[in-house]
Amino acid sequence: MSTRNPKFAVDDEVEDISTQQPGIVVFLYSCPALKDEVVAVKFGRERPLAVPTDSVRRRKTVAKRRIDR
Repeated sequence: MSTRNPKFAVDDEVEDISTQQPGIVVFLYSCPALKDEVVAVKFGRERPLAVPTDSVRRRKTVAKRRIDR
């Protein structure tokens, strides 16, 4: 049994490498054949799609700083 951390987690913001279309990871497959190879991603209002993990990447998010006045 592998103890590797998954590449993605549910609710991670990702983008398609070829189109830069943003999406959100909604499901991680637990089947050993698919575990680190495929994730379900929801792009916009479309139904979630099974996407190979090497065709998406995490989006870089800028941390919002709280400004006290």
